[in-house]
Amino acid sequence: MDDPFTVRQSVFDTAAGGGPGGLPGRLCRQLRGDLAMDAVTISLLGHGPHQHVCYASDAAALDLEARHFAPGEGPSVRAATLGRPVAADLRRPGERPALRPPGRTPPPDAGALYAFPLRFRGHVLGSIGLVRHTPGALSEEEHERCAAAADAVAIVLLDDFPHLGDDPPSP
Repeated sequence: MDDPFTVRQSVFDTAAGGGPGGLPGRLCRQLRGDLAMDAVTISLLGHGPHQHVCYASDAAALDLEARHFAPGEGPSVRAATLGRPVAADLRRPGERPALRPPGRTPPPDAGALYAFPLRFRGHVLGSIGLVRHTPGALSEEEHERCAAAADAVAIVLLDDFPHLGDDPPSP
């Protein structure tokens, strides 16, 4: 995807288009390609202090996010808590301990994690988590596209938000 407008439009088209699977699952699969990521997750704030994963583009992404939700830490949790994007380069030794429960290591193919809050009118609904096999920071253009995608996802999930936590997480 070339620009933030195109990414937003793709999210809206995916939401309107229907198709197999629930809306969050379709969004994860579409964003995986649109944002050139290896995996995508959508997590929503629960009724308590912790988020829960709603959907993931694949089982490995779901497992990676689940490792962070149990202790209540990691990029997706922090992005929703802080209301701003968070990035983690998993190949840097200083990042690893803060991003995983004791005794657990990230999958060897996860090089970097990025998370963007799902915001609407000053409220944070959750976050999208992005996994890339190659480590490193997002470029300015990639960051803008990811932020635009998160804003669009928040808008399209608003109608379904009260019911999304009723379904189990699914890749």
